[in-house]
Amino acid sequence: MKTLNGVAVVLGLLAFAAIAPLPLVAQPAGAETYALGPAPPSTLVRADTLTLAQALERALASNPDLHAAQWRVEAYKADQRQAGRWPNPELEAEIDEFGGRDALTGTQSAELGVGLNQTFPLGGDLAARRRVAAEEKRLAQQRYDAVQLDVVQAVTKAFGTTLAAQYERDLAARQWALAQQFASTVADRVEAGKVSPLEATRAAIDRSTARVALEQAERSFRIARAQLSRWWGDRTPDFAGVTGDWMHRDEFPPLEVLAPHLLETPEVLHARTEVALHQAKHRLIEAERIPDPTLQMGVRRFRELGETAFQAGVSFPLPLFDRQRDARDAATARIQMVESEAEAVYLATYAQLTAQYEALQAAAFEVRILATDVLPAAEEVYEATVVGYREGKFDLLTLIDAQRTLFDASRQQVAALLIYYHRRAEVERLIGRSLDAGYPNGTSQ
Repeated sequence: MKTLNGVAVVLGLLAFAAIAPLPLVAQPAGAETYALGPAPPSTLVRADTLTLAQALERALASNPDLHAAQWRVEAYKADQRQAGRWPNPELEAEIDEFGGRDALTGTQSAELGVGLNQTFPLGGDLAARRRVAAEEKRLAQQRYDAVQLDVVQAVTKAFGTTLAAQYERDLAARQWALAQQFASTVADRVEAGKVSPLEATRAAIDRSTARVALEQAERSFRIARAQLSRWWGDRTPDFAGVTGDWMHRDEFPPLEVLAPHLLETPEVLHARTEVALHQAKHRLIEAERIPDPTLQMGVRRFRELGETAFQAGVSFPLPLFDRQRDARDAATARIQMVESEAEAVYLATYAQLTAQYEALQAAAFEVRILATDVLPAAEEVYEATVVGYREGKFDLLTLIDAQRTLFDASRQQVAALLIYYHRRAEVERLIGRSLDAGYPNGTSQ
């Protein structure tokens, strides 16, 4: 089925390939006591993981909304074929002068007639109807294109949400593992008389808190998986996780470069096709003002005379009371209406693009600041605190606080990347193409 040229590009919408996997928590050099263990599951490629390309392929093949839009197109294709059909002829049969009295008793004097009536469309009725049907089919195709882009955007955003929830789960798992190691290490130090028993209690509280956070993160991840799989009709996800890297860039094509693409989006094209449809309906009303003649041809049998003769006739509707003047005025007004609506649609879409573009720029700035300033500083503080704790310069509470700050910064980075990811998907949905199309060779910066 025909789709927008931009859809093929949008199928790669936010394909994760621009930066290295998200740094979660740094392991300080030489701090074996506080090692975080193996890499989180999200960095491992497993047979039961799902990529964005696979998710899009499933959704485009099985999404119910997309199927409904496709059947709508097929229905309007059939309507277009039907609009070009000639009206069927009418078979007419009659019997006169029978069942009376005296000489008209029975059917001996009856006149029998049979004939065909055929209406001939004049004034371009059929061509006008075909044009109306063609514009209606084009509207249905544009609705399909819009639904397709909506599905691509929704699946892309749901995939990003699932990836973020997976990172959150992995962070929570690592934080809980670290809390367990802390609690075990502190217990040993308390037993050796190096620290107060109060620190063991604090470590136990931190461990319990981390366990609760892990349970919540696991539930959020399961919900995200279910929300993602519903886009292709699966009630139960058949994948254990998703795989991919975040894609991020700081620079984008200028707004004035992106804005012209709005003219090619399904919503704007749909509004312009509405104008063409009402113009076609106006031409149909003009064509229907010309009366269509009906030609009558038949034979008649005169039983009393024993003769058969041909008969012919023609009839025209007389436009005395209804000349379609009001219908023509209404069609003219509707053309003006949809022209104004088309302009309103473009202005509203442009306003949406402007707002989403600014939000995308803000999200990209936040991601950059977190990656270059906040997270490195949190890692540096954590490493220094680990060393200071081992040397007896800091207590356990300070160490736990530094660790929590680092994990919070990592979660903030995940949240910022997800916001960026969603904003980018929304901008690309509005322009109907990937932002990478604005760069030479489609490379990310």
